[in-house]
Amino acid sequence: MDYKVICSNRRTLALEVTLKGEVLVRAPRLVTDKTIMEFVSSHENWILKTIKKQEKRRELNPEPTLEEIEQLKAK
Repeated sequence: MDYKVICSNRRTLALEVTLKGEVLVRAPRLVTDKTIMEFVSSHENWILKTIKKQEKRRELNPEPTLEEIEQLKAK
């Protein structure tokens, strides 16, 4: 599973699935890659379920086209 790791001055690991379906892992700076991989693996079911939810959201609420944006600006 592909994911992006964002390290910062935090104390805990956290997962985020963006509206585009990208998986982000927020981690403390000193956490090892192995710990991050185990964390992601242990939450794989949640990640897959959440990615499906985000796909449905995108289908129900597609991003407006440039034409639609211009029409909204004109109002």
